[in-house]
Amino acid sequence: MILALSASVAGAVALFILSPLLGWGAAPAFDAASPGSDRKRELLEQRQETLAALRDLQMEFEVGKLTREDYEQTRERLTLHAVEIYREMDKDGAA
Repeated sequence: MILALSASVAGAVALFILSPLLGWGAAPAFDAASPGSDRKRELLEQRQETLAALRDLQMEFEVGKLTREDYEQTRERLTLHAVEIYREMDKDGAA
């Protein structure tokens, strides 16, 4: 019983590790030859970085590393930046 379970887990891990080599998994987000794909990729990266910065900012405020004033000013700046990114993505059709 334990041997069968161990073999199953080992097999699943092996398939997970080999899946990129076998061509399994998520399809590429963009066709490398498509025009504007670099811009789309850049916007997606900016979006992820900005959202991560907002999460980090919230956590730093909650643990007391930031004053309310600093938190609100930085949050407003990051939020406006995120809105700009979303507008650009909408305009470019990257969303």
